[in-house]
Amino acid sequence: MKLKTRFFLVFSLLTVIPLAALTAIAYLQYYHVTEERMSDIISNQFENISQEASDSYDSAKQAMGLLTFYSQ
Repeated sequence: MKLKTRFFLVFSLLTVIPLAALTAIAYLQYYHVTEERMSDIISNQFENISQEASDSYDSAKQAMGLLTFYSQ
């Protein structure tokens, strides 16, 4: 094997392996951060929707109470 080919192979291995490792680490960190953030967003949205549904129910209940009171 020529010296030029050996240098190319060694250089390729010394650059590709660390680059692949850094890419994998960055991807895993991105994946976990995204998963955590989406979980937080979903939790907050669920709480907001639950509160809005409760408020709507209370408002409808109050309106029905007023209608019942005035119809008697």
